[in-house]
Amino acid sequence: MSVLLFILIVFVLVMVHEYGHFLAARIFGVRVEEFAFGFPPRIVSKKKGDTVYSLNAIPVGGYVKLFGEDQEQILSEEEKSVSLTGKSRWKQALILLAGVVFNALFAWVLLSAAFMIGVPSSDENVTLSDTALTVTSVMTGTPAYKAGIQAGDKFISVSLLNEVRDIQSVDVFQSAVKEAGATPITVTYSRGSEMKTTEVTPEILTEGKDPMIGITLGMVGTTKLSVWNSIIHGLSAMWNLLITTLMQFVDLISRAFNGTGNLSDLSGPVGIVHAVGDASHFGLGYVLFFAALISVNLAILNLLPFPALDGGRLVILGIEAIIRKPLNQKVVGWIHFGGFTLLILFMILVTYHDIVRMF
Repeated sequence: MSVLLFILIVFVLVMVHEYGHFLAARIFGVRVEEFAFGFPPRIVSKKKGDTVYSLNAIPVGGYVKLFGEDQEQILSEEEKSVSLTGKSRWKQALILLAGVVFNALFAWVLLSAAFMIGVPSSDENVTLSDTALTVTSVMTGTPAYKAGIQAGDKFISVSLLNEVRDIQSVDVFQSAVKEAGATPITVTYSRGSEMKTTEVTPEILTEGKDPMIGITLGMVGTTKLSVWNSIIHGLSAMWNLLITTLMQFVDLISRAFNGTGNLSDLSGPVGIVHAVGDASHFGLGYVLFFAALISVNLAILNLLPFPALDGGRLVILGIEAIIRKPLNQKVVGWIHFGGFTLLILFMILVTYHDIVRMF
């Protein structure tokens, strides 16, 4: 289920991003040769007008192929009129930026919808309803994970040495686990409308630390706003996510250069699938909020000045504007191909690290 939800989210966000490029290209009269989800090999395709719409086998991205980009041969005047390189550089820049803008705007839509539906929150500065001590994450392979406890479960009581204690705070539960040591405890919790009970034995998960069961807990309630307030708060949340995500990327890059970076700070497809699964346990509002976070990350990622990304293409465009002539398109093509190859290799490395971390 988590995998299908992840593929659906990626599909929608990629299509939104590429549709931004597609629409901007159409507005400025650039011929769109292909609108694709995923990367080749191609599974199915259909041509409509000048554009081939295709579904490819590797569902980790997508692309819009514009006539004239990375063009090596000489174009006729008629061909120049519908090519990307035949347009002024400011129009090319807007076409490149359109995908990022669409991802940001779509994040606003998702966040607004999430606030209308209701979003789980532990923020004490907003009005919350139905507050409960809630599992916010479960570490893979831990006692809680093996006992079937999931993110979104609401703890009610814990039984220790035949004594039943109501759990009204994180401290109460932590004290019970610490007191139990390696003795099994029985936890009663609710999942949706169901009441469940499970036995779990704390373990020392980190050397030098007290026994734990491998979860994080928080007092979580629901924030639900009116339509107008949802739109306003959605815009504010989108802007805050953009700024926060940008600063995180800057920090990540700076730590990579000074040697303090760590792959554990990153998640690839496997890690995101796990996070999507956790998000789904908190309801549709939280899934929309999580999808908005991914959309913002996709926007910022594409702005990075790296070959093959929109930001890298903007850098090339800026260089051409400064020297007032186009660069050798064959060289530019190899630069972007090299950047794309590095991105794929990096994604494989991060995915491998995700899998190792899980086991």
